[in-house]
Amino acid sequence: MSSDWPLDDLHPEAYRSLVEGVPAILYIDRPDEASTNLYTSPQVEDLMGFTVSEWTSDPDLWRTQLHAEDAEATIAAHRISNQRGERFLAEYRMITKDKRTVWIRDEASPVRDADGTLLYWRGVMLDITDRKEAEDEARRARERLQALVDAIPAVIYVETPDASPDGFFLSGYVETLFGYTVEQWTWTPDFWLDRLHPDDRYLVEEEDEGSDRTRDRYVSEYRFRAADGRWVWLHDEAVFVPSVEGDGFWQGFMFDITEQKESEERLRWSLDALRTTLQQRRELARRLEQAQEAERRRIAADIHDDQIQVMSAVDVRLQMLAGASNVAASDLLTVQADVREAIERLRSLTFELRPSTLDREGLGPALRLYLEHTAKATGWNVDVQDRLEVEPERDLRAVIYRIGQEAVQNARKHAGAASVKIAIEPRDDGVALVVMDDGSGFAPDPAATPEPGHLGLSTLVERAELAGGWARITSAPGAGTTVECWLPLDPGGDAGLRA
Repeated sequence: MSSDWPLDDLHPEAYRSLVEGVPAILYIDRPDEASTNLYTSPQVEDLMGFTVSEWTSDPDLWRTQLHAEDAEATIAAHRISNQRGERFLAEYRMITKDKRTVWIRDEASPVRDADGTLLYWRGVMLDITDRKEAEDEARRARERLQALVDAIPAVIYVETPDASPDGFFLSGYVETLFGYTVEQWTWTPDFWLDRLHPDDRYLVEEEDEGSDRTRDRYVSEYRFRAADGRWVWLHDEAVFVPSVEGDGFWQGFMFDITEQKESEERLRWSLDALRTTLQQRRELARRLEQAQEAERRRIAADIHDDQIQVMSAVDVRLQMLAGASNVAASDLLTVQADVREAIERLRSLTFELRPSTLDREGLGPALRLYLEHTAKATGWNVDVQDRLEVEPERDLRAVIYRIGQEAVQNARKHAGAASVKIAIEPRDDGVALVVMDDGSGFAPDPAATPEPGHLGLSTLVERAELAGGWARITSAPGAGTTVECWLPLDPGGDAGLRA
């Protein structure tokens, strides 16, 4: 639109020079509904790219150059201000003649005469593009920072030395981790202290007060009660950030280490259990070695007191026969009987030590042969049920054979049985052995110490456990005795221990 308003009469040249030197668009509009422009300073061309003539000759140019996203709200605010005769203030975007987008701060005040009649609007349009872009960049940076803070699986916090709620910041992860809202934590007195674990509180308070005094880095690990009553292990770490404007502040984070602490506790328990187990196994090995040594001494004594004496008697008789002129047939028969008796005793001793049948024919045949051989001396009725489909490896066969042998020997020495049965079968990736007798039975006492010279049933149990399996003995007075054991087939386990 054009203006015929006598500007020079109202604004002397000096004032015009001053106005047109201001780095902003100054304007004067009529107080009519269209806010008809009376004056626009030349800065409009620097800012918008339109000449003063273009700007003032088109009454709709201001509206058409408003940014589409800001147009509706800005025009509505302009209309209300014009209708009410009140100060207009708005920040909005405009599209320049060369299609750039600029941010404008537009402020206009009403000018009235002495009786209050509105004469015109006096306004200024400032280019605030740099400020808005800086604000947008700051906002985006804050949003990125907030997104980063929210994504971190830890509680980030900022706290002033006096722990004032007004200077306290807490990230939203606090609700995920503990179930408390930021508002609860911020505005509840002694919220943090009251939820420390009683066993940790004294030390944590000491560490907290000490770091407040020294401003040294704060690092602590403690338990904290969540909203649902759980105890959460935390790693809490903070550094003091000095400030020229005040006393500075603490900046830190709290990280959930519950799983780590529980793993450490399980590991400690496992190590303790392992130490205990190793100690028990060493003790079992020691006792087994003692039992084996005792058995070796018994066998050596048997050889010395039995076979060697018999053979010595044979030697004496042979010397006597060698010096005699006439040798009676009865004497030769006596020597022959002594030799046969010694051979039979030596054969029995072989069964006690290591029968060749165990390696040659397998576990079942070796146990059957041993049981049948023992039955010759005891008069037992015997039965062996061998259900093995696959022969155990060599060392495992030896362990099972020894357990069966010890069970049979205990029945021979203590049971007074009429019959003994052995069953051997595959079971649960291992081998199960059962030895049953119908003897006198007894009341089992796991704490009983074997008699001197005897392995005892307790050693049988220890042998099975050392091999990675188990053994149990069931008996009652007058009800016979059953010895049952199971050993794993796993060649990588303890079943490979030699007998």
